[in-house]
Amino acid sequence: MIRTMFTRGRALLVSTVFMCALTATAATNIINTQIAAAAPACGVTDWDNADAVNIVYFGLGHDNQNAASYIAALKCFYSTNKSGHADSPTVKKDYTDVQKIMNYAGASTSVINSMDTTNTVMGTVYRDGRVVVDGKVVGTNAKVGARFSVAGATQIPGTNAYMRTTTSSFAKDSRKMLVHIKDGKMVFGVMTECGNVVTATPPTTPPKPPTPPTPPTTPKASLSCDQLVASFGKPNEQGEVTATFNAKATATNTTITGYTFTFGDNTADQTVTTGATTAQAGPHTYKPGTYTVTVTVKAGALSASGSHCKAVFTVVQPPETCANTPNKPECQPEQPKAHCTVPGKETLPPESPECNTPVTTADVELPNTGPGEFLGLFAGSGITGAAAHRIWRNRRRG
Repeated sequence: MIRTMFTRGRALLVSTVFMCALTATAATNIINTQIAAAAPACGVTDWDNADAVNIVYFGLGHDNQNAASYIAALKCFYSTNKSGHADSPTVKKDYTDVQKIMNYAGASTSVINSMDTTNTVMGTVYRDGRVVVDGKVVGTNAKVGARFSVAGATQIPGTNAYMRTTTSSFAKDSRKMLVHIKDGKMVFGVMTECGNVVTATPPTTPPKPPTPPTPPTTPKASLSCDQLVASFGKPNEQGEVTATFNAKATATNTTITGYTFTFGDNTADQTVTTGATTAQAGPHTYKPGTYTVTVTVKAGALSASGSHCKAVFTVVQPPETCANTPNKPECQPEQPKAHCTVPGKETLPPESPECNTPVTTADVELPNTGPGEFLGLFAGSGITGAAAHRIWRNRRRG
């Protein structure tokens, strides 16, 4: 009796183990069949994220993949326009509205084809509506598209997907996403674990404060003295020369008021008042010597001189002649020579001894007239004298 019961129990145990093995094998075959069926959907088989409400049933791939693999999967789902829901045990068919949903969020065929790691990067969408890339907010007031509706959601035309705010449906504080950026602003995004589209408002850049008007600038005035030229006449007998001086200047954004010439010989300066760019001074007479002449040009508060406006010259001393040294002894006029005043000795110099010898009178022998001749002479003289006396007396009376 006992043996029979033991035999029957052992048979029942074996039958039970066998049935469990069959059941386990069947279950394994079912799972393998599901996995095998899911594999063709753009190579994504992430059963952890599979959900019927996802835009893409398996999402874009496992959570530990990089941006390049997510971009490749997104391009595949967009080009095939199939959602992968044929692997869903409840939906059992693909939705062919992937392009409509992506385009509603801001994509297009050209945008999808242009996506690469230079313009599409990893980011995070937060429950409070922020989209952040590398610590920088690139969007606010985020909305997410999924295949279910909540209060306030907006249906995407031609699909069973709805756009809703992140604050109304997020189970987690944040989700990973791909962010496509153009010109520094977010265009659209896709959550990697579910393929749900994300839109956001780019943050507004505060307007720059208006640039204050540039105050009018007064053109800078400049003044330069460019040239001083000396011209000389012929020297006179004393070697003196007459010079004239011509100056030239340049004035920018100002007006010349005059030129001051310094002649370098301790004489008074000459000021020429003019607004012209040239001026002349002189004529000025110089004696032999070396001189430095300068000119200073003025324009209001500005003045200019310099090496270009300086003339250095030498007036040469002429050789000595009686014309320029008339006081030299040899240049005195010749004085007339003194002559002897003694008659007959005029040709002799006055200092000649012969000129000083007195003249002696030789004795003159009177002719011997005798007494008769003497008396006759006296008588003649007496008669003549008497007649003369009579004439003189008569004139006095008359």
